[in-house]
Amino acid sequence: MRELTKREKTLLCVVGVICLIVFIMRGLPTVLQGLAGARIADKHERLQTAENLVLLDRQASGIGESLRELVGLRGRLISDSLFDEISQLHTVQTLNQTRRTSDFTSLHPALEGKAEALFAYKNQRGGFANLEELKSIQASIFEGEQPRVVISQRISQLARRSGVRPDYQLNIKPSPSKKTEKISHQAKRNFILYSYTRELETELKQLKELEQQKTEQSEPRLDEEVELERAMFEGWWGDYDSVDANNGDGNGRVLQEPKPAEEDAEIDTDSGGKSSTANLTTSNRDHLKAKNRLSKGNLSFRKLPAIIPLELRATLIEFILSSVTSELHGATEFKRGFFSDQISRVDEGPSRKFLGFGRNAPSGVQVKLRENSVLLAKFEDLIRRYEANRVYDAAESTDDVLDYDEQIVALTEYVDDTELQIKQLENLLAGVTLTHQPELYVVEMKFKSGVGTVVKLLESIDTSTKWLYVRNLKIVNDKSEKKDAEEETKLGVELSMTARIL
Repeated sequence: MRELTKREKTLLCVVGVICLIVFIMRGLPTVLQGLAGARIADKHERLQTAENLVLLDRQASGIGESLRELVGLRGRLISDSLFDEISQLHTVQTLNQTRRTSDFTSLHPALEGKAEALFAYKNQRGGFANLEELKSIQASIFEGEQPRVVISQRISQLARRSGVRPDYQLNIKPSPSKKTEKISHQAKRNFILYSYTRELETELKQLKELEQQKTEQSEPRLDEEVELERAMFEGWWGDYDSVDANNGDGNGRVLQEPKPAEEDAEIDTDSGGKSSTANLTTSNRDHLKAKNRLSKGNLSFRKLPAIIPLELRATLIEFILSSVTSELHGATEFKRGFFSDQISRVDEGPSRKFLGFGRNAPSGVQVKLRENSVLLAKFEDLIRRYEANRVYDAAESTDDVLDYDEQIVALTEYVDDTELQIKQLENLLAGVTLTHQPELYVVEMKFKSGVGTVVKLLESIDTSTKWLYVRNLKIVNDKSEKKDAEEETKLGVELSMTARIL
């Protein structure tokens, strides 16, 4: 094999460089396109996450009022005295002419801390109808107020309600430590459950209205009853004078019976009919729609399937709402949460080949309601009562009784979808670091009273004011005063509390 000449080596190097350049020119756009696609997908995911967080923020503002009422933070934004001052200085037109938050602050010095809430209220409703509407605005009791004043007023209300004499001593001082705290995973989950219960309440209200409409439609009016009796009389004796000329020969003989009206093609899913359950009988479910809800910006939870009769749906929502609310309040303990405890997932695994022939079938997960599920027991009881009532009522037809399997499949899908939605929202919030800076105040209260009064005061603090909690309680027997035998023994009480202002 002869050795290549210098000229041949140079030509080979040139050809190699040309091939390398061609390869780079052809492959580089594909690589750049892939990198650009990855960057675009990453930006799209971040944008979708941001949009979902905005939607969650809107839901948070929606449930804020109910949560403030639950923890004792709800109150009027504008007091009577402040309203009198504003009504003397300004008109409703002045309020509606405001264009920014600072405009409200310029109307009255006391609105400095309340301007943001007023501006949000005005934008949400498109303006104020009258000045009296200011009295109906609800917000946090700390909105624009000094914490010490609010704490003192609340303790005064609790003491007066419990029977504590007004000669008590009260010392309120801020806590020196102010640390930024992270919002716990449990708090994020509670927010999701509160959002779910809010949608349940809306759905229940709609079902109640629908039940009321059906009840009113089913009750015949007086003129309808008269017309019904007349029709029955004519059907028994005959009314030849009222026969249509197109159906008779004018001598009272009917030539052709009128054709019955065509049935409505739309099926009433509230009646429990079987024809609307064709797409609910499969056991291997496709979760793509449920998994893609967040990617499409749809954070709302699924409603109860319409295949379940209306009466059962309303009662079932009340039961679910009560169970989830009990979980939020800690009254009922679920190991994995209410919905997770109602279902079980069984991995069926791929089917094997027969004698080495064929191919493996894809594996699947079978979702079923647990045998000891409280939701299943409640639903089965509702179905039995529903069918028993229909059989007992002779006016109801018993031909279209409920299909038990289809009802259970529909309920299982609902529970599975709801649990999946809750987990997806939890994962969304878990990836976002949420912090808050609480403001703490130490409250020292000293007074003299009987045991019953002390118990009432502690109960009022625990039930009506969640942001105020007892740290320490010291009780001593007061022997300084002489008391009659029938008089209740007065105790010297030193109560230490912490007020947590968010």
